[in-house]
Amino acid sequence: MNKYGGGHYVIKPKPSKPVTVNAADRRQWIENDAGLYQWWQGSGIGLYRFERENRAELTRIIKGELNREPGE
Repeated sequence: MNKYGGGHYVIKPKPSKPVTVNAADRRQWIENDAGLYQWWQGSGIGLYRFERENRAELTRIIKGELNREPGE
């Protein structure tokens, strides 16, 4: 036993924070993902408007990619 009391203890891992996606993240994904970029270009509207009008769908797609296991 050492001077600090010894004994066995377990450090629990901190729960992971939920993934959040903001407007800047969505625009960056649109500019860098070929499929999202083509969708935006095909819409014929500006990037900011496209991001606002498709916010929920873009967030769903991005979160799905971020939560995907490597190799899938």
